[in-house]
Amino acid sequence: QSRSSAASDVYKRQTQSTWGAVQTAYANGSSTRYLKNTLGLQVVCVATGVKHLHEAAKHFDIGLYYEANGHGTVLVSQKALSNLKQALASVDYNKHNYYSKQQSNRLYYQYHYVLEALVQFLELSNQAVGDALSNLLMVEACLRVLNIGVNYWHNLFTDLPSKTSKVVIKDKSKIRTTNDETKVITPQGLQHDIDAVCSTVADSRAFVRPSGTEDVVRLYVEAPKADDVARLTQKLSEAITKNSDLNLSLIHI
Repeated sequence: QSRSSAASDVYKRQTQSTWGAVQTAYANGSSTRYLKNTLGLQVVCVATGVKHLHEAAKHFDIGLYYEANGHGTVLVSQKALSNLKQALASVDYNKHNYYSKQQSNRLYYQYHYVLEALVQFLELSNQAVGDALSNLLMVEACLRVLNIGVNYWHNLFTDLPSKTSKVVIKDKSKIRTTNDETKVITPQGLQHDIDAVCSTVADSRAFVRPSGTEDVVRLYVEAPKADDVARLTQKLSEAITKNSDLNLSLIHI
């Protein structure tokens, strides 16, 4: 990991490439906090659907996107690859500077090894589609380069308990949301009810969105404890079904 940090410093000094991650509202809040607070990545939330994530990821030079169902990949711009290769060439050209600082060849090989590994790693990505085999190889490469095991990787963060419910509705068009599907625009008052219920449990969140494939809406609830998720789901379902315009019934899935 120290090698990665060293190479990252060189790369950032010599390039202006942007890095970011794209998620949907279904992404667990723990993963979002880890990406933002631990890795320092810019995280963008977009509507559900690979086409939306892919388009948003293209705005970064190196854009990572995955849906909660596993669909996703890493997009790498030609600018980013070119910058990496230039940084690698610069490290090789200035090799004598590392020796003059009496740091032996350790620092040079740190930079060279990780920059070269990054080039090879990013060229492994299948940018046309979320290729599961390509993604698996990229994960294996990360574990080997960082010298960490699967258990360590698995425990980098812990998902918060969550639940998705399907709500049957006669006309799903009656519910409209913001572009990232995290807030309800209509019917008026529904978002206020959602916020009021979630305010009773710290670090909880919920959203409602029309399904893209069925004439239903979906309710997602997330909270620190499973009991809180169950209680909030029940309260939110009651708040939704009380809306006289919707005539809803709740089905847990």
